[in-house]
Amino acid sequence: MRNILTIALLSVALIGLTASAAETNTLVYPNAPLAGDILADNGKTYGGYELTLGGGGTSIDGENAFGVDVSLSTNPFKHRPEIWVGINQSLYWEPTFAGSTDLFVDWSQNIWKEKLYANIGWSGGALYGDYDKNPTWRTGPEFTLQYYTEGNAFIYAGVNYDVFSSDGEEGNWRYSFGIGFTF
Repeated sequence: MRNILTIALLSVALIGLTASAAETNTLVYPNAPLAGDILADNGKTYGGYELTLGGGGTSIDGENAFGVDVSLSTNPFKHRPEIWVGINQSLYWEPTFAGSTDLFVDWSQNIWKEKLYANIGWSGGALYGDYDKNPTWRTGPEFTLQYYTEGNAFIYAGVNYDVFSSDGEEGNWRYSFGIGFTF
């Protein structure tokens, strides 16, 4: 329980720091919009936020688990507005209850008509549950597709591959899908 509280407090601090940094940054590109101005019809904004709600799961040694995912991200870097950083919280139902908290950094690229975006990045975090007193640390690449349906709303699907895990399990897949919006 102490580990969960520590991760939650660090996550809140990270989000608070990125939010305060986003309030003071401005773009320096010629003819570029100011912070908070819409960069595309879909609602991707510099200094903006993105919230996703969905489902997700893991596949570890042939064992599958499913649960719910919530993520919050922002793009606070004034010279690199396509870079998004965030936090993802998942709750899984396995043979017992489990959860995970991951921090991630993604590069977001428009690949079709300001509607379809590819997010390529890296995530790392902890998996914890009733079955083990110590969290399992993991890290690896991730890939997500976002399709903007109307305004700032989108649907997404993504996959992560854990190249390292502190419990010695390597090659674990995680997947996610759901809805989201930027603001």
